[in-house]
Amino acid sequence: MTGMRNSYPNLVQEVGNLSPQTHEGRNIAYIRFGTGGVKPVIFIESLIHAREWIAGASVLYFMDRLVSKYAMDADAKYMLDNYDIYVVPVANPDGYEYTHTNNRLWRKNRSQPQGNCRGVDLNRNFDAYWNTVGVSNQCSSDIYCGTSVFSEAEAQAIRNKVSEINSGGQRLLAYLAVHSYSQLLLTPYSYANDRPGNAAEVDAVAELMNDALKAPFGTNYIWGHGPDVLYPVSGASDDWAMLSGGARYVYTYELRPKSNNPGFTIGAEYIIPNGYEFWLSTVAMACNMNAGAPNCNF
Repeated sequence: MTGMRNSYPNLVQEVGNLSPQTHEGRNIAYIRFGTGGVKPVIFIESLIHAREWIAGASVLYFMDRLVSKYAMDADAKYMLDNYDIYVVPVANPDGYEYTHTNNRLWRKNRSQPQGNCRGVDLNRNFDAYWNTVGVSNQCSSDIYCGTSVFSEAEAQAIRNKVSEINSGGQRLLAYLAVHSYSQLLLTPYSYANDRPGNAAEVDAVAELMNDALKAPFGTNYIWGHGPDVLYPVSGASDDWAMLSGGARYVYTYELRPKSNNPGFTIGAEYIIPNGYEFWLSTVAMACNMNAGAPNCNF
């Protein structure tokens, strides 16, 4: 990210760290892309689940394409000319490090909430009907929701940054939570069968995003309401972003592969195809939010 800022100072407005630091004292880095001025915000987080390596890699592809293609690609230019884009590529750095050193399939963070037990599922820790469905109260579980809402530093850090973004007025327009795997694009809300008041426009954009995911390679993605397509989940960042962050468009990705073979251990050769599909879907979203843009070159 520092390299991007140095190479593209006119397109990278900020590189910094969220606050607070993690349980193990690591920084949670973020980057802000844009061309200046006050614009609607697209916020992207990935690797909130440590083992989902392809999510972070795909987001890095997105980041690189955004700045490296700006001068020659109408889609990249449209994105940066019309939005401020914040990206947190590694929302769970303690857990991510642990997947490299100890347990490749570790999901949670590395806090110590109960005795010697380690880890909270950060995507169950947000203030969105916390601890009501799709969670466990046992620390040993992969879906342990923590001792209280926002008990975890990583969830607090995302909350604090979104609050800062909105501090001068509602700027957060879209929030993307990037996960793997299953080839799904999920719409809110995740906690129950409830739908937001603007569900029709959220769904209309989701359908176009899903078409974009399929376009380059024919990858079979399915889009739909989270609890129907996958399962209900409370305390997730996507619901919180809409309920408390004020985002109008919220989507959760489950990237490639389709099944648990290879599942989380998908090979590096899939980074660019996954990243390109993700890129096209974000362009489709950017071009069609708020009634769309006729000059968008998607």
